[in-house]
Amino acid sequence: MSFAAGPFYASAGILVASGVAKVRSPRPAAAALFAAGLPAAVWMVRALAIAEVVLGLAAILRPALPEALAVAVAYVCFAAVASLFLWSPRVRSCGCLGERTVPPSLLHVALNLAAAAFAAAAALTHVESLPSTVDALGWSAALLVAGSASIAYLAAAAVSLFPSAYAAYAGEHDHRRQRGGGSNVARLRRTEEVLRDAGVEAGHPSLWGALRPETAR
Repeated sequence: MSFAAGPFYASAGILVASGVAKVRSPRPAAAALFAAGLPAAVWMVRALAIAEVVLGLAAILRPALPEALAVAVAYVCFAAVASLFLWSPRVRSCGCLGERTVPPSLLHVALNLAAAAFAAAAALTHVESLPSTVDALGWSAALLVAGSASIAYLAAAAVSLFPSAYAAYAGEHDHRRQRGGGSNVARLRRTEEVLRDAGVEAGHPSLWGALRPETAR
């Protein structure tokens, strides 16, 4: 069995899942294309999504050289479009998973290129169809299917969750750094508010020592 079989099946499965998601909800992807200055129409997104589903199923059921190379080319195109989305400040989600928010990120580009590389490797190593591989492996095929499904799930989760998680971490880190420089000011403001609530206003002798002879001079 080819070393690229598991990742290749996962990549093909992602094509099917993302295609179905865009068929059901094509507007987010169309909006992302429009925001990046690319041709965008709901019918066009839906047509391309149907092509994704067909290609993904063909790659799983009949991964001959043309199908495997087509998967590689598709993921290279996805990486190129994701790069355009990444550099466009107007794109908030690529829409590749339908309504599910997927912010553009370098990780998304990298995973697309990795999928393209495994598809090219599958084309060169002649990966068998998933049903044939399952039949040949017997009961141990469950590990292959579970592994492929896990790769697909983790990849989808990474591109949708990692950018938001990293942005939240970076924002909190910057907030703490900025707060560190202004912590004394913040404490003084809180102290002033407590004293004001107690009836001790600015200029009160208990604060400034106006009753002390040495300060009066």
